[in-house]
Amino acid sequence: NIYTSPMLALFSETLQGLGTLRAYKVGMDKARADMCARINDKLIVTLMMNTANRWLGIRLDGLATIITFAAAFVCVIDAHHMSPAFAGLALTYASSCTGYLNFVVRSFAMLEMQMNSVERIDHYTNLEVELDSIDEGDPVGGMGRRPSVSTLSTTLSLSPRRPQPVSEEWP
Repeated sequence: NIYTSPMLALFSETLQGLGTLRAYKVGMDKARADMCARINDKLIVTLMMNTANRWLGIRLDGLATIITFAAAFVCVIDAHHMSPAFAGLALTYASSCTGYLNFVVRSFAMLEMQMNSVERIDHYTNLEVELDSIDEGDPVGGMGRRPSVSTLSTTLSLSPRRPQPVSEEWP
């Protein structure tokens, strides 16, 4: 996600440039401070997400408790007309409501987080394409044309005293 990528990119860059950092002994403190700052950013986001999940979990548990209480209340009020098996089934399904609510809400939250990647991919695939300099015409100084190599003559020899095995003039 958006907070993990910069941390991993900096870690990779630091590992690749570790020899240079050690050789010059410059930038080690800066690299360490940058890494700590990015890890802090990631941990703050993770803490906020976990706190929001716990807050939502407590609210969903309360809602499931209300549903279970309502099912139990209906079973007690209508005890004369309801079989004990049906009352037990109603209470069992009502008490399992907590797990189902948590699963559905967390699944939607994960789907929303993963759709950020799809939105980024969609955005990058729909960017306006830049024109090549070849399509714009002939730039100043002939830049942008197809390069060409021309050879006037080719000579190959093993040493100056030996005859040349290859000597060819090009038209």
